[in-house]
Amino acid sequence: MLLGRDADVATIGSHLFNTLQNFPTILGWLNRDAPFHQAADVDLEVAAVEMLTLLDQSPGGDFMSTAKAVSLASSAGQTALHLSAALGFERLLKELLARGVDPDQRDANGYTPLHFAALFGHIDCARVLLRGGADADIVNATGRTALAIARDSDHRVLAELLETRTAKATEINDNQNDDAERHTYPEISPPRSPGVSPCASPPQMGKDRMTS
Repeated sequence: MLLGRDADVATIGSHLFNTLQNFPTILGWLNRDAPFHQAADVDLEVAAVEMLTLLDQSPGGDFMSTAKAVSLASSAGQTALHLSAALGFERLLKELLARGVDPDQRDANGYTPLHFAALFGHIDCARVLLRGGADADIVNATGRTALAIARDSDHRVLAELLETRTAKATEINDNQNDDAERHTYPEISPPRSPGVSPCASPPQMGKDRMTS
C-alpha cells in the first residue's frame, strides 16, 4: 500500500507496524541462524523513518495522536518498538521514543523492547532504550530480566552493560535512602512557659492564705 500525505495517522501507524511485523518472516528471521541481508535491513529502517515523518505531517492529529498510532500492538501485544529492538533498528528506536512510545510496554509474554534487544544481542538498541527511560528491572512472564536473557543468550558485552546499569540504579537508590535518613529530624517537644523549670514543684501557698 502506498501512503501519501493525505493518509490519516491511524492508517500510516498501522502500515508502519505491519511492515515491521512482516519483514522478519520475509527474510526467514524466525530462524535465528539465518543470515540477515544488511542492505534490506537499512532500506526498511529508512522507509519506516520516512513513514514517521508522514505521521508528523498528517492532518489526522485530532483522530489519533502520533504516539498512539505508532504504539499500535499486534495480537501478541508487540509494538513497532518491540520489533525494532529485535531487528536492531537503532535509528528507528530513537525516532519512536522521540514520539512518545512507551519503552516499557510489555507483550503477551511480558517482554519489553529491552528484553528483545537482549535476546538478539543488539547492544546499541539496548543503549538507546536505557537512555530513553527503559526499566532494566522489569521481568517477563517467567520472571526473567533483560540481564538474565542476555546472559543466557551469551551476549556478554550487553550483559555487562545491563549489569553496570543495574549497579548504578542500586547505588542511586541507596544514596537516596541515606539522604532521607540524614534529613530525619528528632521530634521536638512543645514549648514551655517562660521561666518555668520542667522539674520545678508547683508553688506552695503561704500559711496566712491557708488559715484565712
